Amino acid sequence: MVDLPGFGETISNNRGVGPLVPSFAVSKLLREILSESPHQRLLFCARGWGSKVVMDVLRREESLREKTVGAILIAPYMKADQIPESAKSLKILLIWAGKDPVVPSGYCSVLQNIFSNASVHVMSNLKSHTPETDRPLEFDSQVLKWLSIDSFGDH
Repeated sequence: MVDLPGFGETISNNRGVGPLVPSFAVSKLLREILSESPHQRLLFCARGWGSKVVMDVLRREESLREKTVGAILIAPYMKADQIPESAKSLKILLIWAGKDPVVPSGYCSVLQNIFSNASVHVMSNLKSHTPETDRPLEFDSQVLKWLSIDSFGDH
């Protein structure tokens, strides 16, 4: 599992606001890891803008896309046109806090229509952008349930 550095954390600089760790740095790191362990598969986990980084990596790096079996996206912030066609069929777990103050949980239905293999879990009555830290047991339970339901060895 690849837990993206910064995990969706953003920075503000002279180019605007963006992810803490750019996609080219993630791509380089993953290529290095996979060169040492070529049989490994990738399962991404990202929150907020980190999800856009995942999509950028998958768009730019076909070799990494071929190794990717899925992604856990927590309140992902990305536009529909930032999702590459090749990623739309990935197994995706979308997790949201019901009252996310940063990325409204209603956006989940938009992404669910884009990702053909999406599973969704919304943590009702939770006002947070970090449901994985506010309700860790519920988060862990949903991730483990999703991992046990889906077979990731077929890729």
